[in-house]
Amino acid sequence: MRNCLFTLIAFSIGASVGFAQRISGELRLRVTDPTGGGIRVIGTVVGQATGVDHTFETDENGRFTLRGLPLGKYGLTIRSEGFSKKVEFFEVNSQLPLEHLVMLEILPLATTIDVRAEDTLLDPERTAAYLPHNALEDRASAAPNRAVINLVNTQPGWLLEANGTLHPRGSEYDVQYVIDGVPLYDNRSPAFAQSTNIEEFQSLNVRTAAYPAEFGLKLGGVIETASDQDVHAGFHGMASFQGGSFDNRAGFLSLRYGHARTSVTVNGDAMATDRYLDPPVEQNYTNRGASGGVSAVLDREWSAADHTRAYVNRRNTTFTVPNELLQELAGQRQDRDGAETFGQISHTHVFSSHILAQFRAMARDTNARLWSNNLSIPIRPAQDRGFRESYFAGSVAAHYGGHELKSGVEGWFSSVREDLGFHIVTYRLGTLRIFDRDLPQDFHFSGRSAGRTQSGFIQDAWHTGNLHLTAGLRFDHYRLVEKEQAWSPRLGAAYQVPHAGLVLRASYDRAFQVPAIENVLAASTDQVQNLGGQGAFLPLVP
Repeated sequence: MRNCLFTLIAFSIGASVGFAQRISGELRLRVTDPTGGGIRVIGTVVGQATGVDHTFETDENGRFTLRGLPLGKYGLTIRSEGFSKKVEFFEVNSQLPLEHLVMLEILPLATTIDVRAEDTLLDPERTAAYLPHNALEDRASAAPNRAVINLVNTQPGWLLEANGTLHPRGSEYDVQYVIDGVPLYDNRSPAFAQSTNIEEFQSLNVRTAAYPAEFGLKLGGVIETASDQDVHAGFHGMASFQGGSFDNRAGFLSLRYGHARTSVTVNGDAMATDRYLDPPVEQNYTNRGASGGVSAVLDREWSAADHTRAYVNRRNTTFTVPNELLQELAGQRQDRDGAETFGQISHTHVFSSHILAQFRAMARDTNARLWSNNLSIPIRPAQDRGFRESYFAGSVAAHYGGHELKSGVEGWFSSVREDLGFHIVTYRLGTLRIFDRDLPQDFHFSGRSAGRTQSGFIQDAWHTGNLHLTAGLRFDHYRLVEKEQAWSPRLGAAYQVPHAGLVLRASYDRAFQVPAIENVLAASTDQVQNLGGQGAFLPLVP
């Protein structure tokens, strides 16, 4: 099946919050006493709109670096025994590190603290919705494999279909996940792929419009997660366990050790449930599922200008497909399993106070299988599919006056394999016709194909007074079963009316979108005609 394009034109008026984690800044804090000597303190950084609520401790020199801060306004509170409490506000408006110095005063016998009110909720620069940090900590999910999905479903413009499939603004299978800056374009719902473990991440944001040019290929909606990238000295650990109805059990364990400028983290999780998918009947037949995973993270701060992060993850999932009543009486059992091995590495280098570069690489191997016993009815399907993917990206960001410039290139190299077959056991169940007689009783498809995609972008964000303008241009070249390319311009404007507590927004997004990678080879062959169906042959380019 050829690919389809959705031209997205979005216009929104209202107070929108959050900003994409691929466009985030860094706070480099130093706290001193009145003589200029560094001191160890406890502090918090809070951003109402960005969902950030971070508690930290400086080192003995009074220094602390907080990475991955979405662009926006923040409140900073510093406390230390023997010194007056300090409350300040700062704004992160660039990807370049922000140097911030705080000088504490000796605590007098009588203290009066004047807290200045500052609005950190409204900001015309933010166009994504950041979920509050406490929503990630206090998430309520009946199924542990759907924590991220259920949180995203609370945001406007998202619809949750059966079996945990998200539809942003009614779009079908056009959700892009971004894990620590690396985009993933396959279907991440529970029935298709490995679930995202929310315990590993400290922030989550979603967006459905006003996409910067660095986002592409799937723009029905973007779900972005980011993990803690700070180096914490000493040994730290966290464990959580949950249980619920349908025999839900889940557990998570994280261990971290930090020394000097190096931090190592090891995470492990497991879950099991008797209601993995949405059952077709109330009795919830054969609906068991289990999954487990392990990951490791290495953070290394080489110097004030260089930071490297490496991440590896292995996850497996197995579940049984829930039966209808007749299938349960017949003794049907259909099993599905999947596995994914994922690794990525990123490096950030600060050339000067105005220029920063980032480099990322990722490789992963994903597979899924489905098989049926001989009692399956009315059809006995079997499938074994998977793909391998490698990703490379580089970008340069610059701050010049009121402009935030960024340009970059990305490349994907993939290898897709598919093996799909079925045997029709019966064309009728009693008087009810299930399949047309012209449909072949047996079908089998097997294929392999290599693909590659290259992209480049340039974008600018300009801020003056209450007006914020963005512009960008993206180029994509796609090759997998089809070969197409396109240019995608992006424009956006936001104007803040402070006294009314209002932000007016308008945006234009032209998107070049690729098809779902699941079963793309079978859908693009002439064999689909042998099944009596018709494919939708829509052009990829606008």
